[in-house]
Amino acid sequence: MQRKDARGVIARRKEAQDAGKETVPQLVVGEWAAAQDRLNQNYTFPFLLCKLIDAGSGSCVVKQVEDRETVDKCRFDPGDFMLAVRWYSRDPDDPHGRTFERAEKGMLNSTELREHGFELNKLALESDPKDDENDDASFASVYREQFEMPSEIEQQILDKCW
Repeated sequence: MQRKDARGVIARRKEAQDAGKETVPQLVVGEWAAAQDRLNQNYTFPFLLCKLIDAGSGSCVVKQVEDRETVDKCRFDPGDFMLAVRWYSRDPDDPHGRTFERAEKGMLNSTELREHGFELNKLALESDPKDDENDDASFASVYREQFEMPSEIEQQILDKCW
């Protein structure tokens, strides 16, 4: 039985953070990953989606942090791993919050990692009408590539968020 009070939350947070760090050797560039969204604390959707990208060495690990530092509003403490990622944002038109679109590159703290290596369903490319008239628009600005997360994967991730 899990405690639901402050001590229980602290214990679950510590377990989840330790599990994230222990997962680092298993990470593969190009994998999907989910991270707890501690910055936003949106309890409707408490996690973010990303794809692990090459940090320049064939690995997504940028470095293991030696001194406390902050990058893109993300705090890293000694021993944490800084991971290179491509974020994917939720499509606001999806009321279930399981459709994602490519967003910016960024950094992820390994302690926020909750799941990795799962598959998403690739949806058809969708034209963005506001860009259709622009002959010079790049493929990325004219078409939105979307991915849908199966509900079973979402539940696995939610079960690991504290």
